[in-house]
Amino acid sequence: RFYYQDWLNLLADLTPDSSYLVTLEIKTDRLTVNGFSENAADYQGVLAASGHFSNLAAPSAFRFDNRAERERFTLAMTLGRAQ
Repeated sequence: RFYYQDWLNLLADLTPDSSYLVTLEIKTDRLTVNGFSENAADYQGVLAASGHFSNLAAPSAFRFDNRAERERFTLAMTLGRAQ
């Protein structure tokens, strides 16, 4: 059984108030999140610098969404060890 609640709490702590997630998918040890951020590259940097994830990638380019007035992003990563 996979206990995902620690990962959800960690991701919530790392996600700034200027970003929000629309979808989140965990399959085995892979996490994919889609959402909006004032600066998606900065958010990707926060996740990378945390040391909790590896193989962090943006499978598609960040795109500005006029309705949300934020950048739309998709980030995929491998879950590491939650500390």
